[in-house]
Amino acid sequence: MQGVAPAPWGMNPTDKILYDRKSAAFALSISLRSLDYLIARGEFDTRRIGRKVLIAATELRKFAQANHFSRISNSKIGLGASTNPTLLSRVK
Repeated sequence: MQGVAPAPWGMNPTDKILYDRKSAAFALSISLRSLDYLIARGEFDTRRIGRKVLIAATELRKFAQANHFSRISNSKIGLGASTNPTLLSRVK
């Protein structure tokens, strides 16, 4: 049985180039919701194929190697009761 020939660009053919949201969250050891918040904040350049959102492996590595001091939450992207005037009026 012959093995798989190495790719000409020096990459293992079994290495992923693009990750779907679920696989990316798993690779970063974060929840899918946290990943969605990060995508909404513009932390990742994403690609779309049809309805599927994909993130490049290089983007995941870059994110994993950087320090992140802010909390992952919806408050940075304008979601939640604190920024929704309709919900604020109900609280008063």
